[in-house]
Amino acid sequence: MRTRERPGRAGGHSAAMAAAPGKPAADSRRRTFPRRERRGIYGLMLTMAIVAVIILVMVGWAVTLREGARVSALQTTLTQAEAETRRLFSSFTNYSGDIDALVSSAMPTRARDGDTIVTPWGTTIEIGGGNTPGTQAAATVASTANRFWIQIDNLGEDACKKIAAAYQNNPGVLSVTDGTAAQTAADIDTPAEIESDCDGDTDLAIVFRG
Repeated sequence: MRTRERPGRAGGHSAAMAAAPGKPAADSRRRTFPRRERRGIYGLMLTMAIVAVIILVMVGWAVTLREGARVSALQTTLTQAEAETRRLFSSFTNYSGDIDALVSSAMPTRARDGDTIVTPWGTTIEIGGGNTPGTQAAATVASTANRFWIQIDNLGEDACKKIAAAYQNNPGVLSVTDGTAAQTAADIDTPAEIESDCDGDTDLAIVFRG
């Protein structure tokens, strides 16, 4: 007796249409980016972000180191300028009006531009007699023969704060002042004054006892 073949179950036809082994099945809902590819893109973006952050940190670190080296070099220049001024006038009763031209010849090459003493940023360092920074007239010096000053022109905020703080409570220093015109030679003798007066491009001056 022959057995009649029964029709397949619902969906049997679809099963017959399945892809052959080793070939991807047709899928009308195929993703634009397979999951593995999307993970690769996200990983690349994360890596790039991390590298960018590292570069920014390294650049900031390099700038900080460079500025620290410049401040250190400026402090060395000021120490040398003070010592040379005292040496030059050790046998005189008065400090002359214009001293920086005399001192410049004894300064290292990196700290001078011709007869001008300069900072690592290229701004000018002035030296004069008396206790009024920025005034190099002989008439001003006559009544203050036991004083001289060194002024750093256009000193940036961070450098100003560090240099001003370095000369606080120094027995050889009469005062630290802001010689910028707007400040009219205001004293910078406390941490609060350093914070408020060193606000960028300051003409910082140190008045020394002779």
